[in-house]
Amino acid sequence: MRIALDFDGTYTLDPLAWDAFIIAMQRAGHLVMVVTLRAADADQLALESHFYSIGCPVIYCDGQPKHTILKEDYGYVPDIWIEDDPRSIHEGSRLNPEQLAAWREKDVHRKPRTERPIADHFGAVPRLQSRRAV
Repeated sequence: MRIALDFDGTYTLDPLAWDAFIIAMQRAGHLVMVVTLRAADADQLALESHFYSIGCPVIYCDGQPKHTILKEDYGYVPDIWIEDDPRSIHEGSRLNPEQLAAWREKDVHRKPRTERPIADHFGAVPRLQSRRAV
């Protein structure tokens, strides 16, 4: 199975339980990835290296519909979505720029600016190449 796991409001509610889930699913031969509406340049996760260390890639959708980014940019369609806000799968973010700025001010999961950008952390993790032209 291909499993897309949301970060904010899903993984963040019980990280230890979700880590156990990710590892159990991988051991059973399934691919689990974190798929977030966050933007890689502005919202990079402080936990990103943790996800890569357990073999779980992170896909940043930059507010765009998750389904569209995964399918069109990566050729990946999850068999299972684990998501606290199912509308975000097909609709993307509903925050306007002011709401997003206020949310970022309170975000405890972002890397400090001095730690960004991250070099390639995929290593042995199944690599999903974006189909977007560079």
